[in-house]
Amino acid sequence: MSYSTATVRSLNPTHSLAQWPLLYGPQESRRFGFSLGVNLLPAEEKTCNFDCLYCECGWTPWMTTPWTWFPTLESLEETLNESFPTLARRHPSLDTITFSGNGEPTLYPEFPAAVNLVRELGRKYLPWARTAILTNGTKLGERGLFNAICQIDIKCVKLDAGHTWMNRPREGDQLNALLSVWAEIPNLTLQSFFSEGRFDNTCSKWLDPWIEQVKSVKPRRVQLYTLDRSPAVGVMQKASLSTLSRIARRLASEVDTEVQVFE
Repeated sequence: MSYSTATVRSLNPTHSLAQWPLLYGPQESRRFGFSLGVNLLPAEEKTCNFDCLYCECGWTPWMTTPWTWFPTLESLEETLNESFPTLARRHPSLDTITFSGNGEPTLYPEFPAAVNLVRELGRKYLPWARTAILTNGTKLGERGLFNAICQIDIKCVKLDAGHTWMNRPREGDQLNALLSVWAEIPNLTLQSFFSEGRFDNTCSKWLDPWIEQVKSVKPRRVQLYTLDRSPAVGVMQKASLSTLSRIARRLASEVDTEVQVFE
């Protein structure tokens, strides 16, 4: 299926204009069912304040993305008005509309307005579909972004064991200050990645502090997962189902939360 696209400034040596879809999919998701993706980020380049070893989008460039390279709200509204009616006819089984894409969605300069727009037009054309977000949660200390996240139906924040070396945050390690902010988000889902081998974060050295962090957040659920696509670091290894299950049993015994495992 083809959708209309927003004209955005692409990240290439000539800074030429390129076409890049604001919507992608829908496709089956391990955690969200049949999901339509919303990508608010610039074309052709990862835009993130993390540089995770396992990221399917590859390495994060050492640059600041100019706001003029992001798609406009007008482009988003035009795309949604053109595409949502078609999606409603062709995909009545659509489960979720998910803010994700090639990086961190809350870096979009007008993120709260974009959330309002997607929710408004989603209710008009796809009232049965829930909204969802995949975020690293680092911007949620900003009240406007926090309030916008709280309006989304399924709120998923990344919290990995071995956070500093696994996620490699570009703006300094703010995790301890953010835990209390995340704890205020209703019905929060924490998503935690695990790997074994050379980059093993399944041992007690990394699990023990991670479990204490989960305790302080008190999420509605925790989802444990491992590699599903090609990572930035090619030698990363999947965590086995038995390892994920062991971690899940320990977490469930120490924290009052629902624990889900995705192999």
